[in-house]
Amino acid sequence: AICLFASQVPFLMFKYYEPRRVICSISEAYYRDGRTLWIQIMLGVNILTLVPYALTWIHLRSREKSSYTKRVFRAISLVMIFDVGGWLTAVSIGKLIQTSAMSGDILLILLEICGCIVQLGISIKPIIYYNTSIEYNKAFRALFGFDRA
Repeated sequence: AICLFASQVPFLMFKYYEPRRVICSISEAYYRDGRTLWIQIMLGVNILTLVPYALTWIHLRSREKSSYTKRVFRAISLVMIFDVGGWLTAVSIGKLIQTSAMSGDILLILLEICGCIVQLGISIKPIIYYNTSIEYNKAFRALFGFDRA
């Protein structure tokens, strides 16, 4: 499944290739219908990614409410919100950008914002784990020498 998903990237790039100048963003690597297909695939993948998180959430909610379960649930929820939500938001904004006629400056600003949303979702995970997992917190502190007196 991963190989199939990864193979759609070069396929769309080559199938719809046309030489042109572009703004440096992920979606600009795709041309004409390739961009539409890529955005639709990414929206689908991001929506499907919510399924295992939702099933895990339902499973954890049905179990007893120990403090450990609550911490795990909180960590999973926050990671899902920032990671999947970041990608879903960025790709959705990309789809909206594609359907509207905007000037180059506004387009560039919105594409940069999309990139920042994704980067925030990726980079915030260690902070989430540090604040929600005692084990991660201890390992982090030991790795960086914060426990040494």
